[in-house]
Amino acid sequence: MVKSLTGNRIKGNDNLQNNGDGTIINNSVVNLGFFEKELSKSLIFDLLQIFNDSTIDSNGSFSLIDPADLFVKLEINNASKHKVYALNYSDDFNKFDDVIKDFNDSSSIIKKLVKLFIDNSNDDKTGDDNLQALAGNVIQVIKHDDRYKPQYDEKLDEFVEAFILYGVYKCKVLKNPNEQ
Repeated sequence: MVKSLTGNRIKGNDNLQNNGDGTIINNSVVNLGFFEKELSKSLIFDLLQIFNDSTIDSNGSFSLIDPADLFVKLEINNASKHKVYALNYSDDFNKFDDVIKDFNDSSSIIKKLVKLFIDNSNDDKTGDDNLQALAGNVIQVIKHDDRYKPQYDEKLDEFVEAFILYGVYKCKVLKNPNEQ
């Protein structure tokens, strides 16, 4: 056995270490499945299903004007905090396109998100403030559904930020500079 420079600690197999006085240190990591680094597609689907089944009106139409680049749109709408979120949640955000295709009428999900945004946005506030208000509203809609489970709490904020960024990316949330 090789002794380390930190006293009586003996280098183990990176899972168990014996420090010489009979104490065994267990350094193993147990993955319980609830605390994944990224959002799973099944979690995204479940939470989108809850949101889609809400009573929010999904009538409306989409603009046919091409969307602006996500970061340009966030910059123009004074949403610099959400530019950082876009970088941090990019892996989760990119999964939404794959998952949303599994819905019969995926446009209703985005229409409901847009309706929540329009009903609660304020032109006197920054894009960050309006997106934060939208996030709070989405959380309330999802948490008040009977299908919401406590284990969703760990990933709900991450889901909501990625979902809102997806809405911004699709140019349905915030002002599209290409339309001005």
